[in-house]
Amino acid sequence: MRRQLIIERYPWETRLAIVEDGRLVELHYEEDDDRVGNIYKARVMNVLPGLSCAFVDLGYDKNAFLYQGDLRGVKPNTPIGDVLKRDNEILVQVKKEEVPGKGARVTTHLTLPGHYLVFLPYQNDVSISRKVKDPELRDELRTYLRGLKPENSGLIVRTAGALAPLQDLAAELETLYAKWQQICDLERHMAAPALIYKDLDVVHKVLRDYIDGKTTSIVLNNREQAELIKELISQDAAARGIKIKVEDAPLEKLGLEKEIKRLTKSRVWLKSGGFLIIEETEAMAVIDVNSGKYTGKRQLNETILKTNLEAAHEIPRQLRLRGIGGIILIDFIDMKEKSHRNEVLQALEQELYQDKAHSRVLGITRLGLVEMTRKKSRASLRTVLAEECPVCEGKGRTPSNKEICHEIMRQVYNLGRRSGKTIQVEVLPEILPHLQEESRHINQIKDHLGKDIVFSPNPDLEEYYRIR
Repeated sequence: MRRQLIIERYPWETRLAIVEDGRLVELHYEEDDDRVGNIYKARVMNVLPGLSCAFVDLGYDKNAFLYQGDLRGVKPNTPIGDVLKRDNEILVQVKKEEVPGKGARVTTHLTLPGHYLVFLPYQNDVSISRKVKDPELRDELRTYLRGLKPENSGLIVRTAGALAPLQDLAAELETLYAKWQQICDLERHMAAPALIYKDLDVVHKVLRDYIDGKTTSIVLNNREQAELIKELISQDAAARGIKIKVEDAPLEKLGLEKEIKRLTKSRVWLKSGGFLIIEETEAMAVIDVNSGKYTGKRQLNETILKTNLEAAHEIPRQLRLRGIGGIILIDFIDMKEKSHRNEVLQALEQELYQDKAHSRVLGITRLGLVEMTRKKSRASLRTVLAEECPVCEGKGRTPSNKEICHEIMRQVYNLGRRSGKTIQVEVLPEILPHLQEESRHINQIKDHLGKDIVFSPNPDLEEYYRIR
């Protein structure tokens, strides 16, 4: 696999795209107020035992949400009111961004990620990335780091760390522990609410996670940042051979802007002619697989299998691109043969393996739906690139022209007591032709009222119509 990073930095935002083997697979937006990964000394504002949660002040307009399950060292059945009181000061880390209608979600399970390791304060074990399969290597790393780590702390060895020299792991551990000591010192001397530690920006996070020997080039629009990146990766053996190029508007020149604009649409076409319908709700995301224009060349079972396999490769890419997480249900086209179902599930899991966000495929329900989960930390692109329609209120549908005409006609029909010989109705220009098609019924309304009805276009109306 060959990976390319494309970075566009402006004074108001940063956009970072990840392209793998010529396909756009991830898109990150960051503004100045992004907070995921930041550590705060927070003040408890409200404790809600009935919901097993608390709201804490981070120093912003909206309080953050702390669920009982995110409290370190608390037994599951312990009432949250026995652990937290109003005005308590606690150290928390933002794990999910603030989204419309909800404040940020925070946790007391703190993490300090590095390129090779993740430092875990207050824990006491060494875990190895699930992508490291060699049991001997896992045992060697665990034994080495257990003897090296400070007391009352834990570590996770990332996939890149499994291939790094042991002295590099030791050096990074020392750096991460020094960072933690600095955080502890600031906590002692600062009053809540206060920002104690600001996490890396999106560019440094992606460099930390994706400089792994597979990234071959970085294209960006900022010469000064290009020099900083060159210096940053110069000492990393995995970065050797990476080409850095400065170019204006690289996303536009590489033909990615059109694809980015399509990310707010629910329909995603597959190469065969099939398509996906992706719908996000408050509780979950639902993906429907359709055969569409694809009719196949042989038997029905083979047509269904090919469409489902293509969907199984495309769905993980769409999840990464759109930033979709939480509970996800996938309705593949129904497959009769168990071997076909297993083949599709295996293809789905293989594609998800490339994703840095942790995911789990839970299997197929009795209704034939594939259940899976994906870790969510950032807002989905749907909320970044689009906002709720004021007309349909987020339903994705607006009243039909026919229904609007019928509503106008009902309103006018019931104006029998109004004085005057004429009823004036202003409508949006696009509604007027549809009213003209209802001329027979409008004449019946005129006879019923004994009044004349005059329709006139008004493009400045905030609603569909106004009766005067």
